[in-house]
Amino acid sequence: MNADRRKRVAKVREELEALAGQIGEIEEEEQTAFDNLPEGLQDTERAGKMENAIDQLGDATGRVQEAMEILEEVSQ
Repeated sequence: MNADRRKRVAKVREELEALAGQIGEIEEEEQTAFDNLPEGLQDTERAGKMENAIDQLGDATGRVQEAMEILEEVSQ
């Protein structure tokens, strides 16, 4: 891989890192919102959807991080 393409890959990795951070922030906000639900509402359908969103956001962050690792390997 030439220097130009390495630079472009590095830029994409930086952008992915920023996106992973944003996804993580949203996940934390959703977790806080769930944690602040009254106990009686934590067994509702809405709470279940919140828990699912938290799990999915965590998965998304992990996949973005995997993509970053792959790009790191590619650019070496």
